[in-house]
Amino acid sequence: MNFLKRLSKHFLLFILLLFFSSFIHANLIRTDANIFGHVVNAKTGEHIQFINVVLKNTTIGVSTDATGHYALTNLPEGKFIVVTQGIGYKPQEKEVELRRGKSIEINFEVEEDALNLNEVVVTAGRTSQKRTEAPVIVNTISTKMLETTQSVVLGEGLNFCTG
Repeated sequence: MNFLKRLSKHFLLFILLLFFSSFIHANLIRTDANIFGHVVNAKTGEHIQFINVVLKNTTIGVSTDATGHYALTNLPEGKFIVVTQGIGYKPQEKEVELRRGKSIEINFEVEEDALNLNEVVVTAGRTSQKRTEAPVIVNTISTKMLETTQSVVLGEGLNFCTG
C-alpha cells in the first residue's frame, strides 16, 4: 500500500512536470515573427486566390484565401526567401529577414505564364512519363478537336481518337 502511494505521488509529479515543460516549450517556440500580404495579377490588378506562398527550402507555406490574401505566423528567425507560385503564373521571389515580434507585409504582383502550361496526358500506367517515352501509342485530345467535332462529353471525343 505504501508503495502504491509513493508511485502515485511520483506519477502525479511526472505528469505536472510534463505539462509545465510543454507549456514553457510552446512559449519559447512562439516568435511572433509574421508575414502577411496579398497576391495580385500584374496586368489586371485583381487579387488571385489559391496561390502558394512558401518559405524557400522549408516546409512552411500557405495558400492565398478567396480574396487573394495570406498570412504566415510564428515563423523562425533569420533570412529567408519568400516564393509565390501557382499554375498559370510565373513564380516570384523576395528576400526577407524575420525577427522576433515583427510583422512584415509583402505583396506580390505576378505575371501570367500561359507558355509553361503543359498538356495533361492520361494513360493507364501508374507512373508519370513523357509522351515520347511511352511504350504504347499515345494520342492527345485538344480542346480544338473537341470543338470541331462538337463533342459535349469526353466519351464522344474519344470516338474520333485512334487506338
